[in-house]
Formats: sequence, C-alpha cells, structure tokens
Amino acid sequence: MGGFHGSRGMDFIVSKPEFVLYDDLVDRDKNLLFQDTLTICCTVHAFDHNEFVDSWLIHPSKTVFVHNAEHTLKQDLRRMLEMGQGSDVSLVASDGREFAAHMAILSSRTPFFAKMFEHKMQEQQEKRVTIKDLDSNAVEGLLEFIYTDEFEYYTQVAVQLLPKADEYDMPKLRTLCEKTMVLLFTSENAAEFLLLADMHHAPQLREAAKHFIAMHWKLVSTTDSWKQLMKHNSLIIYEITDILAQLVS
Repeated sequence: MGGFHGSRGMDFIVSKPEFVLYDDLVDRDKNLLFQDTLTICCTVHAFDHNEFVDSWLIHPSKTVFVHNAEHTLKQDLRRMLEMGQGSDVSLVASDGREFAAHMAILSSRTPFFAKMFEHKMQEQQEKRVTIKDLDSNAVEGLLEFIYTDEFEYYTQVAVQLLPKADEYDMPKLRTLCEKTMVLLFTSENAAEFLLLADMHHAPQLREAAKHFIAMHWKLVSTTDSWKQLMKHNSLIIYEITDILAQLVS
C-alpha cells in the first residue's frame, strides 16, 4: 500500500502522495495501521507576503494586483493643468490666450522658470508670463509636456518648440522636436530646419537635415531658406559637400 516500517520497526508510514480514505485506514483487513497508531507528518512551507497557497498541493502562485489606472501621477497632473486648480501664474500666448499654471511645477521642470520666479522679476510680481513667439497651440503643447512629459500634437508645434526647448534647457523636449521634424522634411523646409538645428543645439536634426539636403541638392539649393542658411553659416556648405562626395563615391 506504499507504506513501510520505521527504522525501529514500530511505526508504519504511509508515503504515497494520494489521499488515504478514512474507511481504508480503520479497515483491519487492509492492515494500514501499525498497532492501531496513525502518525501524520507535515511539511510546512513559508511564503512572503506577495505569495499565497492556491491548493492543498502547495503550489505557490504570484498574487495578481489590479492597479487603479484612473489616478496616475501623469493623469492627475494633466487634470490639474486642465482645471487650473490652485494655479498661481498665467502663461500668455502670442495671440493673447492665457493658460493657468503653477509656479512650483514650472520651476521644477526648467531652470528658465526657476530663475524667473526665484527673483522678483516683473513676471513673478504680476503672475503673468508672456511668450511672444509661441501661439496658443504651442503654449498648450509646452505646458502639456511640462506637466506630463509628453504632448499629443508634435507635428503641429515642433518647429515652434525647438527654440524654446533650447532656451528653457529642456533636453527631452528638444529631442522630441528633433524626431518629429525629421519626419517633416521637404525641399522647401530642409534648409530652414538645418538653420534651426544649427542655432539651437539640435545635433540629431542637424545631421539628418544635411543628409536630406545632399540627397535633394538641386531643389534645396534654389530655395530662399537655403540663402538664409548661407548668411547664418556659410561654412556648412563644406559639410554638405563631404556628404555629396561620399554619395558619389
């Protein structure tokens, strides 16, 4: 029956893992008990607080935690921005539209605002910051990025926000703008984008724009934006020439 006598010959141990029925144990004809004695041996397993026992076979299973996705930090900050709850400063776009914001969050996200609000500047006293070179969509995108580390409509405002990302010392925003602008290259704007990249420390966009111009040289070299680029940095033609030489070879 899967049992055996102990080392002293006094105990009979049932070692099979299956259940043994009570009726079988007390049935003398089956001779499962030695001297009418039943000894039960137990193995105790300890689990940390993240585990539980899901069956009598003691198979550990990880606890499944269901997270509440309604109140994440990102969503709460986005809601705080949209509702203007507790706002203490306004950002004014070039078209006059005002956006409620919070000095503490703006200061924590960019050194530009931190310095502005640290000193008793006009903006700090009036609780209004006018951003003359950003329209409403761009200011809205800037605030969304500041509060949530992302914004939805990159393609519409990336060209406006790239200079601000450099001015406000926001490296991640600058990278997001670079990635977006690379997808928007045309023969008409490639030189303009290269000029922006050269002026605002955007090396990835700068390199991509040079290669695009080299590939579309005849069209780009006749545009007004190319003439503006040459006025700003005429030496960049040598960098593009090197790329052209590589393509030819």
